[in-house]
Amino acid sequence: MKKYIIIGLIVAVVASMVIIPMVRNNNRVGSTLEESPASFLFKDNLATKWNDVIPVAFEVLNEDVSKIDLIYNDSVFQSWSNPKGKITYQFNAGFYGLGTKALSLVATLKNGETYSDDRLVRIVSDITPEMWDLKIERTFPHNQANFTQGLEWNNGVLYESTGDPGKMGRTMLGPIELATGNFIKKIGLDANYFGEGITILGDKIYQITYTE
Repeated sequence: MKKYIIIGLIVAVVASMVIIPMVRNNNRVGSTLEESPASFLFKDNLATKWNDVIPVAFEVLNEDVSKIDLIYNDSVFQSWSNPKGKITYQFNAGFYGLGTKALSLVATLKNGETYSDDRLVRIVSDITPEMWDLKIERTFPHNQANFTQGLEWNNGVLYESTGDPGKMGRTMLGPIELATGNFIKKIGLDANYFGEGITILGDKIYQITYTE
């Protein structure tokens, strides 16, 4: 029994020797621990609309801070030399589009050490979606034998391109007769080619083929 107690004490001592330096090292860049010489005055991540300006407040907690950098999406937005006390910056988050970005407050001490307090900023669109209604005006038949890969409407004509899952030489391309869903005329490709999407530019139709 005493043997297991001694082993347990040794493990605990070794673990504490590993954990304590790790905690201390985490005070460096990337930490958000209370010992950081400067920190944001809000705990949660931020959310704002694109191009809105919001106040971002922080406090300098150590007299040895020689510089503060506010870094957004890896870019320095603002720097302060020998900052003191509480500071509020009017932050415009619309520079890098929508999505979630990183916001960091990096404090540099006089001895060169740096510490960071990190947050995320979620940027949402400032456009309110419009609700539209859809009404079907007409329907047209479609040839169910076509493995449709592309459709394009051009000058009143519907063009279709097809694929060829069975490698039977059924990759086709051509204008479609709306009344029947059949090709008015068509061009076929060799069975080695699997047809994909199409686009029309000028008097040419461009078709993508899979892996070729």
